[in-house]
Amino acid sequence: MSISELVAHVTSGKREELNYELLPHGDDKKYVEIIRLAWEHDQLYRIEMATLFKSMLDLNHEYRQISKFESIITPKERSSSTENTAGKCVRNFNNAHSFIKIIPPVDDGIKAHDCGNYEEAWNIFESNSGLGNSTARFWVGKFYWNGIFVEEDKEKALEYYEAAANDGNSEAQYTYAMSLMDVHKAQSVKKKVPIIKNLKMAAANGHAKALNALGNIYLNGKLQTTVDEKLAIEYYKLAALKNHEDAINTLKEMNIDMYE
Repeated sequence: MSISELVAHVTSGKREELNYELLPHGDDKKYVEIIRLAWEHDQLYRIEMATLFKSMLDLNHEYRQISKFESIITPKERSSSTENTAGKCVRNFNNAHSFIKIIPPVDDGIKAHDCGNYEEAWNIFESNSGLGNSTARFWVGKFYWNGIFVEEDKEKALEYYEAAANDGNSEAQYTYAMSLMDVHKAQSVKKKVPIIKNLKMAAANGHAKALNALGNIYLNGKLQTTVDEKLAIEYYKLAALKNHEDAINTLKEMNIDMYE
């Protein structure tokens, strides 16, 4: 089915047939019901995107074995007319083809990456990133930054890091700040505001590396900040309490007890 045929098929109110007879378990009906609501032609009855994602997440936690769902939706040629049975409209669909794509969770992408299956990992991260997953966006950024499977593109990596950071991902906040300093070394002072902002957001979430980085900035007056040894020591102590080795060593060199 071509794109134009698919558009005409959907805009005319047609959908694929949901074959309930193929359901091996009762739990699968929850999945099919989500699909049915998402396919409602009348927007008054169509499920909202936020509700759809929440329903899928709830179902994912409840029932992770989703591979069998691939056989639930099957193409079947039927009359395109709408029949009225017992006062209810029953829709029949013509030339329906399955186009549902099951997207594996981000954790599967991380496992694939750790095993060196970079293409599989990339596909999982990119798909989940398109759904707004902040962890997936962070990983897409890492792939662009390091040129893993895709061509290296530091600026594009920064865009994904920033998007994930804005979603509250502390690792992305730290990485985005440090990456800004790396990419814009000669002009890092101009990036002072987003760098400090993201490091502080990550630090507020207990990110040890961000705490240590802030200690370095305030102790040495980096990014043209005013030297503030007292503030720097507080950041170092917080990082040291999280077992950050550099922060612990810095405090030792300053003869400062991390517990005081």
